[in-house]
Amino acid sequence: MATRSHTRPARAARLPGVPGLLAGLALLAGCASAPPPSPDIRAFEIQRGADDADAVVGDEPALARQADAAYARALDAHADGDARLRIHEIHMADIYWRTAVARHERLRLSNEQVIADQTLRDARAELEALRVDIAALEESEVREAARAAQGPAVSSSTGVISGQLGGTTAAAPEVPAAPAIAPAEASARRAELARLLAGLGPVAESADGVWVTLVGAVVEQGAGQAPAAEPVVADLLGLLVDQYPEYDLSVEAYVDAGRDPSVALMRSQAVALALRTALVERGVARSRVKGIGRGAGDRNGDLPADRVEVRFVTAGR
Repeated sequence: MATRSHTRPARAARLPGVPGLLAGLALLAGCASAPPPSPDIRAFEIQRGADDADAVVGDEPALARQADAAYARALDAHADGDARLRIHEIHMADIYWRTAVARHERLRLSNEQVIADQTLRDARAELEALRVDIAALEESEVREAARAAQGPAVSSSTGVISGQLGGTTAAAPEVPAAPAIAPAEASARRAELARLLAGLGPVAESADGVWVTLVGAVVEQGAGQAPAAEPVVADLLGLLVDQYPEYDLSVEAYVDAGRDPSVALMRSQAVALALRTALVERGVARSRVKGIGRGAGDRNGDLPADRVEVRFVTAGR
């Protein structure tokens, strides 16, 4: 449904801003013997001079002209002392104007309903696209987990594991336990990690580790496509996870607030999952990194609401 513009032209006066009304008032003012406006005339002038009067005239010009013409006739009758005609004409002016206001309001509500319906359709489409994105990322994770669980393939004829070297069998890789580090060395390593992370974004420290806030680390693609982590960021984080085995990783994603909190939550989950998947593809053990979607974020100083917080947390905490 097409909507009508409600742009208001400049108003000349707060009283009914049309030539007919002004001329009628001037006529009364110019007659020394003219009686003051009657209560019914004043009541009409108040409603005709309401804040949305210009918008009503824009939507219903024909009815507005009829109301103004009846008002002008009522002024003439009032100046002539014809109370019966004045009452009739001001009553007609009131009917025309109230009808115009009612139609204008109905059109406004109709326009708002059209906009609300379109907004709802857009939100549902976005939610469905995010479900597809998350399903694709989760399917990729399942495949990676299955390959890791299977380990090297075994030959059915010889019982030898493919990929063996020098006749020895190759065992499936195990996730190394977090090394024991002396407190002084741990403090120095934490400071070094914080310095390296500072090249990616603002860094903060807490009792259980170090975390960095990233902006633009994950790019949301178009509809039907999963978000993608920036390769340079994922490469550097993967190296740091490898160099600092005493830490596990937590990827916490925030996004801009949308029309629907459930859409924002799923968008943030897809962003966190995308960076986690990129790290796993770079050799980070799946058990050492988790992805968490936090939904809509708030501005944090100079940082926008949509951001990713990567937390290096002391292993085992």
